[in-house]
Amino acid sequence: MSTMGDAADAARNRAERLKRAIRWLTPAECAAAEPRGYIVKGLLAPADLMLIFGGPGMGKSCLAPRLGYAIAQGSEIFGRRVRQRRVLYIACEDPHGMRQRIAALRQEFGDTPDLLLPDGPFDLMNPDSPHKGELTARIANFGPSVVIIDTIAAGFPGLKENDAGPGGMGDVVSFARDLIASHGVAVVLLHHVPKGDTSTPRGHGLLHGDADVTLSLSRETDGTIRAGMTKNRNGPSDGVITFEIRAVTLGTDEDGDPITAPVAYPVEGSRAKGPKLAPQERTALGFLYDLLAREKEPLPSADGFPTAAMSGVKLASWRTECETRHLSGSDNSESRERAFRSVFPKLRNAGMVAALGDWVWLVHPENDGCP
Repeated sequence: MSTMGDAADAARNRAERLKRAIRWLTPAECAAAEPRGYIVKGLLAPADLMLIFGGPGMGKSCLAPRLGYAIAQGSEIFGRRVRQRRVLYIACEDPHGMRQRIAALRQEFGDTPDLLLPDGPFDLMNPDSPHKGELTARIANFGPSVVIIDTIAAGFPGLKENDAGPGGMGDVVSFARDLIASHGVAVVLLHHVPKGDTSTPRGHGLLHGDADVTLSLSRETDGTIRAGMTKNRNGPSDGVITFEIRAVTLGTDEDGDPITAPVAYPVEGSRAKGPKLAPQERTALGFLYDLLAREKEPLPSADGFPTAAMSGVKLASWRTECETRHLSGSDNSESRERAFRSVFPKLRNAGMVAALGDWVWLVHPENDGCP
Protein backbone atom coordinates (compact mmCIF):
# COMPACT_ATOMS: atom_id res chain seq x y z
CA MET A 1 0.00 0.00 0.00
CA SER A 2 1.83 3.12 -1.17
CA THR A 3 -0.82 5.32 -2.75
CA MET A 4 -2.62 8.26 -1.22
CA GLY A 5 -5.89 6.41 -1.86
CA ASP A 6 -4.75 3.37 0.09
CA ALA A 7 -3.59 5.51 3.00
CA ALA A 8 -6.90 7.38 2.99
CA ASP A 9 -8.86 4.10 3.05
CA ALA A 10 -6.81 2.82 5.97
CA ALA A 11 -7.23 6.12 7.83
CA ARG A 12 -11.00 6.05 7.29
CA ASN A 13 -11.22 2.50 8.65
CA ARG A 14 -9.23 3.48 11.74
CA ALA A 15 -11.39 6.57 12.21
CA GLU A 16 -14.59 4.53 12.01
CA ARG A 17 -13.34 2.14 14.70
CA LEU A 18 -12.41 5.06 16.94
CA LYS A 19 -15.91 6.58 16.66
CA ARG A 20 -17.58 3.84 18.64
CA ALA A 21 -18.38 4.56 22.25
CA ILE A 22 -15.95 3.09 24.75
CA ARG A 23 -17.28 0.72 27.41
CA TRP A 24 -15.35 0.29 30.62
CA LEU A 25 -15.59 -3.35 31.70
CA THR A 26 -15.48 -4.83 35.18
CA PRO A 27 -13.70 -8.16 35.74
CA ALA A 28 -17.14 -9.84 35.87
CA GLU A 29 -18.06 -8.35 32.49
CA CYS A 30 -14.73 -9.49 31.07
CA ALA A 31 -15.47 -13.02 32.28
CA ALA A 32 -18.96 -12.92 30.71
CA ALA A 33 -17.69 -11.72 27.32
CA GLU A 34 -18.08 -13.97 24.30
CA PRO A 35 -15.02 -16.16 23.67
CA ARG A 36 -12.77 -15.06 20.84
CA GLY A 37 -13.31 -18.24 18.87
CA TYR A 38 -10.97 -19.85 16.37
CA ILE A 39 -10.54 -20.82 12.75
CA VAL A 40 -7.77 -23.34 13.37
CA LYS A 41 -7.77 -24.09 17.08
CA GLY A 42 -4.68 -22.84 18.84
CA LEU A 43 -3.26 -21.50 15.60
CA LEU A 44 -5.48 -18.97 13.81
CA ALA A 45 -8.41 -16.87 15.03
CA PRO A 46 -10.67 -14.26 13.39
CA ALA A 47 -8.86 -10.96 12.62
CA ASP A 48 -5.45 -12.51 13.39
CA LEU A 49 -2.34 -11.48 11.51
CA MET A 50 -0.23 -14.60 10.96
CA LEU A 51 3.30 -14.56 9.55
CA ILE A 52 4.87 -17.69 8.05
CA PHE A 53 8.55 -17.28 7.25
CA GLY A 54 11.44 -19.47 6.16
CA GLY A 55 14.22 -19.86 3.66
CA PRO A 56 13.94 -20.99 0.02
CA GLY A 57 12.54 -24.49 -0.37
CA MET A 58 11.27 -24.67 3.20
CA GLY A 59 7.69 -25.29 2.13
CA LYS A 60 5.99 -21.96 2.89
CA SER A 61 3.95 -22.24 -0.30
CA CYS A 62 3.05 -25.85 0.49
CA LEU A 63 2.07 -25.34 4.13
CA ALA A 64 -0.10 -22.26 3.48
CA PRO A 65 -2.31 -23.80 0.75
CA ARG A 66 -2.66 -26.97 2.82
CA LEU A 67 -3.92 -24.88 5.74
CA GLY A 68 -6.17 -22.83 3.45
CA TYR A 69 -7.68 -25.93 1.85
CA ALA A 70 -8.38 -27.53 5.23
CA ILE A 71 -10.13 -24.33 6.36
CA ALA A 72 -12.21 -24.21 3.18
CA GLN A 73 -13.31 -27.81 3.80
CA GLY A 74 -13.56 -27.56 7.58
CA SER A 75 -11.36 -30.64 7.98
CA GLU A 76 -8.99 -31.25 10.90
CA ILE A 77 -5.36 -30.50 10.11
CA PHE A 78 -2.15 -31.05 12.10
CA GLY A 79 -4.20 -32.52 14.92
CA ARG A 80 -6.18 -29.30 15.31
CA ARG A 81 -9.89 -28.66 14.98
CA VAL A 82 -10.92 -26.42 12.09
CA ARG A 83 -14.03 -24.32 11.57
CA GLN A 84 -15.15 -24.33 7.95
CA ARG A 85 -14.68 -20.87 6.44
CA ARG A 86 -14.12 -19.27 3.04
CA VAL A 87 -10.56 -18.53 1.94
CA LEU A 88 -8.89 -16.26 -0.64
CA TYR A 89 -5.41 -17.40 -1.67
CA ILE A 90 -3.48 -14.58 -3.38
CA ALA A 91 -0.58 -16.34 -5.11
CA CYS A 92 1.50 -13.30 -6.03
CA GLU A 93 4.74 -15.21 -6.55
CA ASP A 94 3.76 -18.17 -8.73
CA PRO A 95 0.07 -18.22 -9.69
CA HIS A 96 0.52 -20.94 -12.33
CA GLY A 97 2.34 -23.24 -9.92
CA MET A 98 -0.25 -22.59 -7.23
CA ARG A 99 -3.04 -23.63 -9.60
CA GLN A 100 -1.35 -27.00 -9.90
CA ARG A 101 -0.95 -27.25 -6.13
CA ILE A 102 -4.62 -26.47 -5.57
CA ALA A 103 -5.51 -29.04 -8.24
CA ALA A 104 -3.38 -31.59 -6.38
CA LEU A 105 -5.14 -30.77 -3.10
CA ARG A 106 -8.51 -31.23 -4.82
CA GLN A 107 -7.38 -34.59 -6.19
CA GLU A 108 -6.14 -35.74 -2.79
CA PHE A 109 -8.87 -34.37 -0.53
CA GLY A 110 -11.93 -33.69 -2.67
CA ASP A 111 -13.49 -30.51 -4.02
CA THR A 112 -14.52 -27.31 -2.25
CA PRO A 113 -16.17 -24.16 -3.63
CA ASP A 114 -14.95 -22.12 -0.66
CA LEU A 115 -11.40 -21.38 -1.77
CA LEU A 116 -10.70 -18.91 -4.56
CA LEU A 117 -7.41 -18.30 -6.36
CA PRO A 118 -6.84 -15.42 -8.81
CA ASP A 119 -5.60 -16.52 -12.23
CA GLY A 120 -2.63 -14.15 -12.29
CA PRO A 121 -0.16 -12.26 -10.10
CA PHE A 122 -1.32 -9.50 -7.76
CA ASP A 123 0.36 -6.11 -7.30
CA LEU A 124 -0.74 -4.48 -4.06
CA MET A 125 1.91 -1.73 -4.18
CA ASN A 126 1.72 -0.02 -7.57
CA PRO A 127 -0.63 3.00 -7.48
CA ASP A 128 -1.76 2.20 -11.03
CA SER A 129 -2.64 -1.42 -10.21
CA PRO A 130 -6.35 -2.30 -9.92
CA HIS A 131 -5.62 -5.30 -7.73
CA LYS A 132 -6.09 -3.69 -4.32
CA GLY A 133 -9.60 -2.61 -5.34
CA GLU A 134 -10.26 -6.05 -6.84
CA LEU A 135 -9.25 -7.71 -3.58
CA THR A 136 -11.41 -5.37 -1.51
CA ALA A 137 -14.40 -6.05 -3.76
CA ARG A 138 -13.84 -9.81 -3.67
CA ILE A 139 -13.68 -9.75 0.14
CA ALA A 140 -17.00 -7.89 0.21
CA ASN A 141 -18.67 -10.21 -2.33
CA PHE A 142 -17.23 -13.60 -1.36
CA GLY A 143 -17.10 -13.07 2.40
CA PRO A 144 -13.87 -14.90 3.24
CA SER A 145 -12.69 -15.40 6.80
CA VAL A 146 -9.06 -15.87 5.72
CA VAL A 147 -6.89 -14.07 3.14
CA ILE A 148 -3.47 -15.57 2.36
CA ILE A 149 -0.86 -13.41 0.59
CA ASP A 150 2.01 -15.42 -0.91
CA THR A 151 4.52 -13.68 -0.63
CA ILE A 152 5.03 -10.17 0.76
CA ALA A 153 7.92 -9.47 -1.61
CA ALA A 154 5.91 -10.52 -4.66
CA GLY A 155 2.67 -8.88 -3.55
CA PHE A 156 4.31 -5.56 -2.70
CA PRO A 157 6.92 -5.05 -5.45
CA GLY A 158 9.31 -2.23 -4.68
CA LEU A 159 8.68 -2.51 -0.93
CA LYS A 160 11.38 -0.95 1.26
CA GLU A 161 11.57 -3.96 3.55
CA ASN A 162 14.02 -2.43 6.01
CA ASP A 163 11.91 0.69 6.57
CA ALA A 164 8.92 1.09 8.86
CA GLY A 165 7.58 4.26 7.23
CA PRO A 166 5.79 4.99 3.93
CA GLY A 167 6.65 2.44 1.27
CA GLY A 168 7.99 0.10 3.98
CA MET A 169 6.75 -2.59 6.34
CA GLY A 170 4.40 -0.13 8.02
CA ASP A 171 2.38 -0.09 4.80
CA VAL A 172 2.17 -3.89 4.74
CA VAL A 173 0.99 -4.02 8.36
CA SER A 174 -1.51 -1.20 7.75
CA PHE A 175 -2.81 -2.95 4.64
CA ALA A 176 -3.31 -6.21 6.54
CA ARG A 177 -4.70 -4.68 9.73
CA ASP A 178 -6.75 -1.70 8.60
CA LEU A 179 -8.05 -2.84 5.23
CA ILE A 180 -8.60 -6.56 5.88
CA ALA A 181 -8.34 -7.70 9.52
CA SER A 182 -10.44 -4.77 10.74
CA HIS A 183 -13.41 -6.56 9.15
CA GLY A 184 -12.80 -9.71 11.19
CA VAL A 185 -10.83 -11.44 8.41
CA ALA A 186 -7.64 -13.29 9.37
CA VAL A 187 -4.61 -12.44 7.23
CA VAL A 188 -1.76 -14.89 6.58
CA LEU A 189 1.43 -13.37 5.15
CA LEU A 190 4.27 -15.46 3.72
CA HIS A 191 7.75 -13.98 3.89
CA HIS A 192 11.41 -14.78 3.40
CA VAL A 193 14.37 -14.66 5.79
CA PRO A 194 17.67 -12.80 5.41
CA LYS A 195 20.39 -14.64 3.54
CA GLY A 196 22.18 -16.98 5.90
CA ASP A 197 19.88 -16.27 8.86
CA THR A 198 16.71 -18.22 9.66
CA SER A 199 16.02 -16.74 13.09
CA THR A 200 13.79 -13.82 12.06
CA PRO A 201 11.80 -12.68 9.03
CA ARG A 202 13.54 -10.42 6.53
CA GLY A 203 13.29 -6.67 6.89
CA HIS A 204 12.11 -4.32 9.61
CA GLY A 205 11.13 -5.85 12.96
CA LEU A 206 7.78 -4.05 12.89
CA LEU A 207 6.32 -6.94 10.89
CA HIS A 208 7.26 -9.61 13.42
CA GLY A 209 6.35 -7.36 16.32
CA ASP A 210 2.84 -6.65 15.06
CA ALA A 211 1.95 -10.21 14.06
CA ASP A 212 -0.33 -12.20 16.37
CA VAL A 213 1.07 -15.59 15.35
CA THR A 214 4.38 -16.40 13.68
CA LEU A 215 5.59 -19.71 12.29
CA SER A 216 9.28 -20.23 11.53
CA LEU A 217 10.12 -23.07 9.12
CA SER A 218 13.24 -25.23 9.24
CA ARG A 219 14.23 -28.58 7.80
CA GLU A 220 15.03 -31.51 10.07
CA THR A 221 17.81 -34.03 9.41
CA ASP A 222 15.25 -36.62 8.25
CA GLY A 223 13.94 -34.25 5.56
CA THR A 224 10.72 -33.30 7.34
CA ILE A 225 9.90 -29.63 7.85
CA ARG A 226 9.27 -28.14 11.26
CA ALA A 227 7.08 -25.06 11.74
CA GLY A 228 7.67 -23.74 15.25
CA MET A 229 5.64 -20.96 16.80
CA THR A 230 7.94 -18.10 17.64
CA LYS A 231 4.96 -16.08 18.83
CA ASN A 232 1.30 -16.55 19.75
CA ARG A 233 -0.15 -13.40 21.23
CA ASN A 234 -3.46 -14.91 22.36
CA GLY A 235 -2.71 -18.49 23.29
CA PRO A 236 -0.11 -21.13 24.10
CA SER A 237 2.88 -21.35 21.80
CA ASP A 238 4.27 -24.77 22.70
CA GLY A 239 2.99 -26.65 19.65
CA VAL A 240 5.02 -27.70 16.63
CA ILE A 241 3.69 -28.42 13.15
CA THR A 242 5.74 -31.08 11.39
CA PHE A 243 5.11 -31.97 7.76
CA GLU A 244 6.66 -33.54 4.71
CA ILE A 245 6.22 -32.65 1.06
CA ARG A 246 5.04 -35.33 -1.35
CA ALA A 247 4.75 -35.12 -5.11
CA VAL A 248 1.21 -35.76 -6.38
CA THR A 249 0.85 -36.85 -10.02
CA LEU A 250 -1.79 -34.87 -11.89
CA GLY A 251 -1.34 -36.44 -15.32
CA THR A 252 1.22 -36.55 -18.11
CA ASP A 253 2.58 -33.95 -20.51
CA GLU A 254 2.88 -34.16 -24.30
CA ASP A 255 6.04 -36.26 -23.91
CA GLY A 256 4.37 -38.72 -21.60
CA ASP A 257 6.25 -37.50 -18.55
CA PRO A 258 4.35 -37.11 -15.28
CA ILE A 259 3.01 -33.70 -14.24
CA THR A 260 3.39 -33.39 -10.49
CA ALA A 261 2.66 -30.84 -7.79
CA PRO A 262 3.88 -30.75 -4.16
CA VAL A 263 1.48 -31.26 -1.28
CA ALA A 264 2.21 -30.89 2.45
CA TYR A 265 1.28 -33.91 4.57
CA PRO A 266 1.35 -33.86 8.37
CA VAL A 267 3.70 -36.32 10.01
CA GLU A 268 3.32 -37.87 13.44
CA GLY A 269 4.15 -35.47 16.23
CA SER A 270 2.73 -32.30 14.67
CA ARG A 271 1.64 -31.16 18.12
CA ALA A 272 4.73 -32.35 19.96
CA LYS A 273 5.91 -29.99 22.64
CA GLY A 274 9.32 -28.61 23.37
CA PRO A 275 10.88 -28.32 26.82
CA LYS A 276 8.45 -27.55 29.62
CA LEU A 277 8.97 -23.93 30.60
CA ALA A 278 7.71 -22.02 33.60
CA PRO A 279 5.63 -18.91 32.82
CA GLN A 280 8.48 -16.56 33.74
CA GLU A 281 10.93 -18.48 31.54
CA ARG A 282 8.49 -18.36 28.63
CA THR A 283 8.04 -14.63 29.14
CA ALA A 284 11.80 -13.98 29.16
CA LEU A 285 12.17 -16.02 25.98
CA GLY A 286 9.40 -13.99 24.37
CA PHE A 287 11.25 -10.79 25.30
CA LEU A 288 14.34 -12.21 23.57
CA TYR A 289 12.38 -12.88 20.38
CA ASP A 290 11.05 -9.33 20.41
CA LEU A 291 14.56 -7.97 20.95
CA LEU A 292 15.95 -10.08 18.10
CA ALA A 293 13.27 -8.71 15.80
CA ARG A 294 14.41 -5.16 16.61
CA GLU A 295 18.14 -5.33 17.25
CA LYS A 296 19.62 -8.55 15.85
CA GLU A 297 23.24 -8.48 14.71
CA PRO A 298 25.42 -11.15 13.08
CA LEU A 299 27.27 -13.17 15.70
CA PRO A 300 31.07 -12.82 15.71
CA SER A 301 33.13 -15.23 13.62
CA ALA A 302 35.23 -16.48 16.50
CA ASP A 303 35.90 -19.62 18.50
CA GLY A 304 32.88 -20.79 20.48
CA PHE A 305 30.29 -19.12 18.26
CA PRO A 306 28.13 -21.05 15.77
CA THR A 307 29.90 -21.73 12.48
CA ALA A 308 26.64 -21.16 10.57
CA ALA A 309 25.59 -17.57 9.98
CA MET A 310 23.29 -16.67 12.87
CA SER A 311 22.15 -13.55 14.65
CA GLY A 312 22.10 -12.57 18.29
CA VAL A 313 21.86 -9.62 20.65
CA LYS A 314 23.91 -8.33 23.53
CA LEU A 315 23.20 -10.13 26.79
CA ALA A 316 22.95 -6.77 28.56
CA SER A 317 20.20 -5.70 26.16
CA TRP A 318 18.14 -8.78 26.99
CA ARG A 319 18.65 -8.16 30.71
CA THR A 320 17.49 -4.57 30.28
CA GLU A 321 14.48 -5.73 28.22
CA CYS A 322 13.45 -8.11 31.00
CA GLU A 323 13.90 -5.49 33.70
CA THR A 324 12.15 -2.71 31.78
CA ARG A 325 9.17 -4.89 30.91
CA HIS A 326 8.93 -6.17 34.51
CA LEU A 327 9.74 -9.84 34.07
CA SER A 328 9.24 -10.36 37.82
CA GLY A 329 6.18 -8.11 38.14
CA SER A 330 7.94 -6.29 40.95
CA ASP A 331 8.64 -2.57 41.14
CA ASN A 332 11.91 -3.34 42.88
CA SER A 333 14.87 -3.27 40.48
CA GLU A 334 16.81 -5.83 42.54
CA SER A 335 13.89 -8.27 42.33
CA ARG A 336 13.75 -7.85 38.57
CA GLU A 337 17.50 -8.45 38.33
CA ARG A 338 17.19 -11.61 40.44
CA ALA A 339 14.37 -12.85 38.18
CA PHE A 340 16.60 -12.55 35.13
CA ARG A 341 19.52 -14.24 36.89
CA SER A 342 17.14 -17.10 37.74
CA VAL A 343 15.58 -17.72 34.33
CA PHE A 344 18.69 -17.22 32.19
CA PRO A 345 20.56 -20.37 33.31
CA LYS A 346 17.35 -22.40 33.19
CA LEU A 347 16.76 -21.45 29.56
CA ARG A 348 20.40 -22.20 28.76
CA ASN A 349 20.24 -25.59 30.50
CA ALA A 350 17.03 -26.40 28.61
CA GLY A 351 18.90 -25.88 25.35
CA MET A 352 16.78 -22.89 24.33
CA VAL A 353 19.47 -20.18 24.35
CA ALA A 354 23.25 -20.00 24.27
CA ALA A 355 25.60 -17.25 25.36
CA LEU A 356 29.25 -16.38 25.01
CA GLY A 357 30.97 -13.23 26.18
CA ASP A 358 28.61 -10.31 25.64
CA TRP A 359 26.32 -12.20 23.24
CA VAL A 360 23.20 -14.36 23.54
CA TRP A 361 21.36 -16.21 20.78
CA LEU A 362 18.70 -18.86 20.17
CA VAL A 363 20.02 -22.42 19.92
CA HIS A 364 17.13 -23.34 17.61
CA PRO A 365 15.83 -20.11 16.04
CA GLU A 366 12.59 -21.80 15.02
CA ASN A 367 11.91 -23.29 18.47
CA ASP A 368 8.41 -23.22 19.84
CA GLY A 369 9.06 -22.18 23.40
CA CYS A 370 8.16 -18.50 23.41
CA PRO A 371 5.00 -16.46 23.20
